[in-house]
Amino acid sequence: MSNSGVQIPLEQGGLRGKAIFEAAHQNSNAVVYWHLDQQYLGYTQGSHQKGIQADKGFHVITLIDDSGNERSQKFEVID
Repeated sequence: MSNSGVQIPLEQGGLRGKAIFEAAHQNSNAVVYWHLDQQYLGYTQGSHQKGIQADKGFHVITLIDDSGNERSQKFEVID
């Protein structure tokens, strides 16, 4: 699990926007469940893109498919 830096700009009003994360899966019908820092965010099927809002600092995004396969990636939201 390597570190990646992500810059998420502030939107009007000063709130941090969302970063769009994307995953690819061999099975075009797979359901992928998304978690950020062990908090469930929802699922995708077909096109695996998810807008994620995260505060500055280190985070772990974890994807688990409907067969139980799991992949995690650590990243840092930077200014």
